[in-house]
Amino acid sequence: MQKGLKKYFVNMDEYLSSLGLYRKMVARDASSLFRAVSEQFVEGSFEKYLERLEDPKETVGQVEIKALSQLYRRCFLIYRYPGKPATVISEDDFIDKVMLCCSINGHYDIVYPRSYPASAALCQCEYRSVIDYQ
Repeated sequence: MQKGLKKYFVNMDEYLSSLGLYRKMVARDASSLFRAVSEQFVEGSFEKYLERLEDPKETVGQVEIKALSQLYRRCFLIYRYPGKPATVISEDDFIDKVMLCCSINGHYDIVYPRSYPASAALCQCEYRSVIDYQ
């Protein structure tokens, strides 16, 4: 990873932590926005739209995020710069939110509350105990 990009992520992680948030890294490719969003939803498909993204060099932006906001009826908060508030992308007053971090190179990662890793681990542990029981 480039030195400037690494510094950006360190600064962004510190900033998000100060807000009580956590950035979960996503695979670094042109589909990072879709990976970051799709992990937060159980249902729904991007198949038709992703046909356009068959080229791994194709990237997405605010137009696609607005479409996702409407599709999932969620407000999107995009953290772009350490120390700066998130950009809100939604034309409606949706209560539910999707939080993402967009780096200077256009890559998207997931942003969760800092409590997320512990609660996700507990959920995974409970799920496995149910599976093991059967």
